[in-house]
Formats: sequence, structure tokens, C-alpha cells
Amino acid sequence: MKTFKYLVLFFLYFEILTCGTNQANNTTLPLSPNPKDSGREHKVFIKDESKYSEGFLKQIKACDYPDSIKLIDSFIIAGNDTFTFPRDLYKGTEYTFIGNSNAQVSKLILRRLNESCIAFNFKWYLENDLLFADSGTAELNPLFFLGTENRLDDNTHEMYGAFEYTRKSNNNITQIDVGIGKDDLSRLRASVKYFLEDKFRPVPNSDCTLRTNRMQ
Repeated sequence: MKTFKYLVLFFLYFEILTCGTNQANNTTLPLSPNPKDSGREHKVFIKDESKYSEGFLKQIKACDYPDSIKLIDSFIIAGNDTFTFPRDLYKGTEYTFIGNSNAQVSKLILRRLNESCIAFNFKWYLENDLLFADSGTAELNPLFFLGTENRLDDNTHEMYGAFEYTRKSNNNITQIDVGIGKDDLSRLRASVKYFLEDKFRPVPNSDCTLRTNRMQ
């Protein structure tokens, strides 16, 4: 009789354990975060992607910035700080910059396409001979709000701030720095620098300051 009693108790205990195990196995666990949501993209809010270039958006989503970033029209909010996208070039307006250095003439035409991208056409002459030509689009540095580039005005020998735009094509890099504000004669300033894979190809003098005329 005692043996039978012990067997009953054993089976009841086994049933309780089995039931508990099944309940544990059927419990819905919290889903792990989506890998895409846990990355940098999760920290970037964009009100209207059409206002920015695709390359700029890709870079800013992947940039190593420790706080949240919000793109709202012509403003970028990084953490608790608000910054304005560069406004020296009006959208859709064409600007011509000219620079002279030791019989060399550099001509740069710029047009801002949206908040983060400019179209450029650059030509470099030695007297009347065309030495170098390039055109395309360049993207604003996605972390432009952390600080501007410092460029030297080759006429006044004073430093001026500028926003950096770059175009990367294979191993070639075009860097265009657009000055903030105007010089004492109400002219916009810019500079162009090339980093080319072909080391023997002549490149323009990056220290040359290009300027618009007073009407622009």
C-alpha cells in the first residue's frame, strides 16, 4: 500500500514539473532589437528626405556621432543644439568664382542643388591653354556643424571660415571649400583642392582663393 502511495506521489510530482516546463517553453520572450534599429540609423530623424542628397543622408546615418540627429528643413538638430545648413549660396543660383596665380587662371561655377549638395564645373588655365577640367556634384561634410574649415585668403593673408564639400570618384577626391560670408569687397570666396590617384597629373594650386564679382 505504501509503495502504491509513493508511486502516485511520484507521478503527481512528475506531472507538475512537466507542466511547468511546458509553460516556460510557451512563454513569449521580448523580441531582440532589429539590427537596423540598433545602429546609427535609429538615431537619425529626417523630416523630408527630398531636401537632401542621397550621399549626404547615407553618410550622416553612418557617421560616428554620439547623440541623436534631426534634419528638419534647413536646420540640423544635434543633441540639444540647432544649426543652420550653409546659406551663402542660394538654391538654384549659379555663381562664378575666378582665381589668378602666376599666370594661371582657375574658374569655378557653383550651383546649390539642395540643402547638402552642390553642382560644380571647374577649369584651370595656363594663359589660354586649358590644363585641367572637371565637373560633377559634391556633398557637404555631414558633420559640418562641429566646426568649419579655415582657409587663407591669398590677397589679405587673413583666415576665413568655409564649409567643405567633397566628391569621391574611385581613388580621386575633389574638395571644394565655400567661404562663409563675403570679403571686404562683398565677394564670395572658395577654394578647390584635388587628391588624384595619378600622381603625375598636374593639379591646380589649392592655395589660390577664387572669388565672385561684387554683383553676386
